[in-house]
Amino acid sequence: AQLIAQLHHFFKDRFKAVLLDYGPMREDLIEAVLASGFEYLHTARVKLHGLSSLIDEPSFMEAAKVVERTVNILKGNKEPLPDLIDPSLFTEDLEKQVYTAYEFYKKPILEVIENHDYKLATSLYAKAFFDILGKFFEQVFVYAEDNHVRKNRLALLLAVKNLYTEKIADLSKIQLS
Repeated sequence: AQLIAQLHHFFKDRFKAVLLDYGPMREDLIEAVLASGFEYLHTARVKLHGLSSLIDEPSFMEAAKVVERTVNILKGNKEPLPDLIDPSLFTEDLEKQVYTAYEFYKKPILEVIENHDYKLATSLYAKAFFDILGKFFEQVFVYAEDNHVRKNRLALLLAVKNLYTEKIADLSKIQLS
């Protein structure tokens, strides 16, 4: 297991060096893409080029902020979270709205990811979550006293984060200006 981890790290570093040598790419964007996996090198390169062409557009920055905010709030959690979100535990209307957006956009986002259209996936992700999560973080106390409510809220945020970070890139690694 230790050897496999060392090999994984070695190949990741080598691939990162190749990508940096290949052309003018932001190192933080390379890190973000590789954080979501690089089992298929060509796919990682396609993601990188797609996101590079989008990096100056508002939808990219909005998607990055969604990922960054969810990653930051999830860092404080040390407890295991439920695998499934339980809508019956929602106590705030904004929880319901975030969950509705997640359920509505999940399939379309995954479909465009499957078609390797990372620009459209990023745009859809930003459209789905930027505004509603901004309101959510302003008005909802994620770390509620009730353990079940708290874990359910965190599971919802984890699902939103993973929808993008598991398949495309961990945009929390991007240096936002």
